Amino acid sequence: MIVPARHTLKLPNPLRFALFTAGLLMLALAWLVWFWWISLFTEALLVPWYCCGLDAMPAVGSWQRTVNDFFATRPGSVLPSVTMITIGFAVVGARIIKAKNRVWLPLAFAGLYFLLLAADLVVTNLSWALSNWLVGPRIGGIDAGYHRTWYGILAHLVLWCLFYLYLARAKFLNR
Repeated sequence: MIVPARHTLKLPNPLRFALFTAGLLMLALAWLVWFWWISLFTEALLVPWYCCGLDAMPAVGSWQRTVNDFFATRPGSVLPSVTMITIGFAVVGARIIKAKNRVWLPLAFAGLYFLLLAADLVVTNLSWALSNWLVGPRIGGIDAGYHRTWYGILAHLVLWCLFYLYLARAKFLNR
């Protein structure tokens, strides 16, 4: 049986360094966009009364008002974004430290994050469509609430968990 030889691309050190640095910059950009995207998620789904007057909001002290108010201001408004970036930083850092060939890893992770953003956009559209189909179209601030957003919250959490599990276990990133 003939087995093809596995050739690895050996790059000169300055080129390897440049590729790794460019990958880190792309990864930083991906994380910045990811942070911004999750901030939009937080405002749209975890703060359903962001655009409403006080008369349309639930009563002070109710669980819905408490959750809405927590995510409407800091630290709650940045908590989901910081949490997702921290998890990503830990997973990516661990994978880069353990990898044999680190040159392409930051670019691979940046590409995966941009794919995640595309998938998350699809999930966002599907969850809003599902909400409108099950609950009906939104009619002003009075109709805002978690009864409309829990579909999206659950769908996003499932997607994000699957993404980070994939990042932690993907075999092609070990090379």
